[in-house]
Amino acid sequence: MKSNNGEINRRRGNYKGFNKHIFAWTFMMMTAYAIFSIPVVSAEADKQDKEKSTIYVDAMEVDYGITSINEENRSYSTLRAIYNLLGLGINWNQDKEGNSVKGPKGDKGDRGSSGSRGPQGDKGEPGDQGQPGPIGPAGPQGEKGQPGPVGPAGPQGDQGPPGTSVTSEGFSASGTTTAISSSTKILGWEVYPPYYANSAFDPSTGKFTAPATGKYAIHATVNYKTNAPVSVSIGSNIDPVFLVKKNGNTDLIKGYMPILDVNIALVLTLRSVLSSATVTLAGDVELQAGDEVELYYEADGLTLNFDTDIVWSIHRLS
Repeated sequence: MKSNNGEINRRRGNYKGFNKHIFAWTFMMMTAYAIFSIPVVSAEADKQDKEKSTIYVDAMEVDYGITSINEENRSYSTLRAIYNLLGLGINWNQDKEGNSVKGPKGDKGDRGSSGSRGPQGDKGEPGDQGQPGPIGPAGPQGEKGQPGPVGPAGPQGDQGPPGTSVTSEGFSASGTTTAISSSTKILGWEVYPPYYANSAFDPSTGKFTAPATGKYAIHATVNYKTNAPVSVSIGSNIDPVFLVKKNGNTDLIKGYMPILDVNIALVLTLRSVLSSATVTLAGDVELQAGDEVELYYEADGLTLNFDTDIVWSIHRLS
């Protein structure tokens, strides 16, 4: 019996010794934590205006005087390592009532790099039409385009009043004269083709007699050329002219010979007919039946010698 009691006492002594070792080991770890961790935690607590939170370890309340404990806190990491080593369960992120403990907001991190561009989205619905903008300035004129196609012919217009037409009653004659140097009636007419005669015209005398009262068209083209260079100046009152006369005393149509008239003070004074030129006489006149019409040249004091080539015609108008 004694031996059994002795064995039991020995075992109890060993158990108590083991417990003492466990307690000592635990005490040393807690002391190490207090030495190395509490100052850091206390400094963090001072930074947070000494607001307190509570950590619970197996229903044992320990007040460490810190605002929050998170995994970025070095002192907290040490404490967690000790209690994990001891196999003690800790509600690391809960208060006494089991509510989650929110730590302080950390500093804003650096902006991350831009991601890759996403795929293009679907085309949206067209928006409402906006108000028309102001009219812009006119642009430069463009190049002229190609002519367009000819349009269809328009309707025929109303018939106009009857006009004046030339009847077959008349003549056309040609004549040449030489060495004219004074006033004269032009003679020596020819009516051979392509010219033509009429009973009212006498080629030998150059006289046309109006067969009936009416309107007549008269035309005469006189080409002249002097027989010698012009070497003298003529007076200001000399104006040679070709005339169509009625009955020998009434001027119907006139055609003056062209004159060069130059007067440059102290340098040159010159007035002379041109050495060659064309004089045209044309007009419509009313004649009475029996009126006689002839072509004349009036020198008006010019003594210059020249030749002529003339076409003359008279026709009655309807």
